[in-house]
Amino acid sequence: MKPALIEAWIQQLTTPPQSPPQKRKRSYGTVTIDMGVSSPPPSTSGDSALADPDTTPRVSHQTSKRRRLDLSARPIAFDNLERDDDASSARSKSRKSASTATSDSRSRLSRSPTKNMGSLELADRPVRRVRAARKEDLPNDVAGLFFSIRDAREGRATIPREALPTVLEALTILDPSPAADAAFDQIPWSCIPSLDAQLELKCVQKIVRNTIECAEENVSEASWNSRVHEYVLDAALEPFGGIVSHWDVTRAPITKSCLPRHSSGLALESKMVDFCICLGGRETTRAVQQRLKLARETPFINHTNYQPLLYRPIAVSIETKTPNGSDEVAKTQLSVWVTGHFARLRSLSTTSNDAIAVGVTLPLLIVRGGEWSLWFARDTGDGIDLIETISVGNTNSILGCYKVLAMLRHLAEWAKSTLYPWMEKHILLDGNVAGPT
Repeated sequence: MKPALIEAWIQQLTTPPQSPPQKRKRSYGTVTIDMGVSSPPPSTSGDSALADPDTTPRVSHQTSKRRRLDLSARPIAFDNLERDDDASSARSKSRKSASTATSDSRSRLSRSPTKNMGSLELADRPVRRVRAARKEDLPNDVAGLFFSIRDAREGRATIPREALPTVLEALTILDPSPAADAAFDQIPWSCIPSLDAQLELKCVQKIVRNTIECAEENVSEASWNSRVHEYVLDAALEPFGGIVSHWDVTRAPITKSCLPRHSSGLALESKMVDFCICLGGRETTRAVQQRLKLARETPFINHTNYQPLLYRPIAVSIETKTPNGSDEVAKTQLSVWVTGHFARLRSLSTTSNDAIAVGVTLPLLIVRGGEWSLWFARDTGDGIDLIETISVGNTNSILGCYKVLAMLRHLAEWAKSTLYPWMEKHILLDGNVAGPT
């Protein structure tokens, strides 16, 4: 090898290196790939010695058009790739969720929203609120029921005489004095054979304690239902032995065919209530099943296919709220529910006149905390009258609790003596059935 070439090579090695060229980076999302320093170009010198394969290669600082990856400069962030995949998956799920939400929203838009009583004024059968100020404002089939319940509101015939001394001892200074005719010797409800007055008093005292506790603790509507209202209904209807019973119907939707409709043709948004008082017993069940087989219709008697209500005709519907709950919402829910109920009764009725307007009035109850109020619903053919009457009692006191129990028993008696005969004639088509037993 020539001395001149060796000397030039040594000089090149001892010369301080120049600043490396700016590295070029490519960015792919959050992954950075370092392209490093370019490879040396092939020699363009005319010196044949530089092309000799035995020569030591030179370090060139010129930029080549060919690039190589310098993986030692900065590692590839594979964890970022995983996060990118997760982000991509999340974006995909978000798009799917948005699509589902849009689909659900479109589904909801297929029904007319029902936010308040004003929404029901444009229904195909408008619901009108009526306040009963005179006896003439009451439908004939519930007039006697109303006056019996009004007597209970006044405290008449609400307490078994044998329990009266204990009740008087349990009263606080905040309780009013019981009515002079508060005690009864003969049970006012014909289908109750007997009452255990002392056991009933214990139930009443528990209901009062739970009512006060729920009010003080500001519990939810579900807690009111389970700790107070369920106990009240149990205590009131247990003596009827299943002839009249109550059921939690918070998961009982109105069937599509019975949903009331807006004047535009859209079905109104479905509403559910909390409890129903129903007719029951072996004979009632048999008559209902015979009717449904005869008509070959949908196999349930009410406007919902909730299993406990398949063969038990609804007599009274109950909507509950907390003490601060909205009366407007309660009335709206009951109105939609009872409109669907009338639609089902109308479809089962036997004559053209009955098909226009159902000829029976349906009692309704609105409960706010411990306060129970009585309403009626009447089908007029061109609409529904929601009739407001009286607040009966509050279960936060012993006397108030006895008033509510008496009211519920009057309603059960009405269901047996008035509602069932009407259903037998217009719905069940079985004149040989003597009645619920």
